[in-house]
Amino acid sequence: MEHERPEDFFEAMAEAYCARDFKALTRFYDCPGAAYLEDDIVVWSNADSLEETLRQHCMANYALGTRSVAARVVAQSLHGRQHFSVWVNWSHKDFHGIVLFETCLRYFFRRTSTGGLVIQLVEMPDRPLVYENENIRPPFRRTRARTGKVRVV
Repeated sequence: MEHERPEDFFEAMAEAYCARDFKALTRFYDCPGAAYLEDDIVVWSNADSLEETLRQHCMANYALGTRSVAARVVAQSLHGRQHFSVWVNWSHKDFHGIVLFETCLRYFFRRTSTGGLVIQLVEMPDRPLVYENENIRPPFRRTRARTGKVRVV
């Protein structure tokens, strides 16, 4: 599953997400890795903890009505030799293909030795809708004092 272009990478990622193939989703990420949500951070130390984090995130979106997602690359940093970042708008769609909400994420990549891409870090500059619902426990632990505590999963 080597993708050289971010557009192809995110299309394959969306397919795995929609199929709820969490094991396949983990292959898009480096382990260990991290995600930032405003002032909070979650660090996954291995593929199993990452898989559980992705499962929680996907199922929380499913509870909001998401049945499919589509990615649109909106910006890219200049490519370094091995590292660059990509801004992506994810459209979360219902059963009929109607967009329910969008999420903007920034992904930090490294290029593999074979030319493929792997995610090292995810940044969520704005709180995604899925984490506004009090009944849904995000994989990110919100800190009351916004101390930026780290949670390792």
